[in-house]
Amino acid sequence: MSDRLEAQLLSLLGEEGYIRLLEAHGGVLTYVPHRVDQTKLADEIGLDHARALSKEYGGDYLQVPVSRAFRAHFYRRTGMTLKQIARRLTMSESGVYRLFREAKKRRHEERQFSLFE
Repeated sequence: MSDRLEAQLLSLLGEEGYIRLLEAHGGVLTYVPHRVDQTKLADEIGLDHARALSKEYGGDYLQVPVSRAFRAHFYRRTGMTLKQIARRLTMSESGVYRLFREAKKRRHEERQFSLFE
């Protein structure tokens, strides 16, 4: 379920909006109001992103994923060091390194599997 929700939110908000949502509400059950103008949510993720979220989930509670692996890769692409990423994600540097290593292993396995389909 979390992977599907992650994909839906990413598609709905784009990377920037999704990152803002994760940084403000990751891991927390969050109410999405029907009207988002002049709300804390709009201040946190931007009015356009809040409107998109409200259009899809308005009036519902949303269990916002933590999405550490996604965030780690996003932060890496922006030029952050392992140490900076670890601090941002409140985890150890070795934990961040493991996230990158596991993602690399999954990509490798997916490429190998597709050769034999």
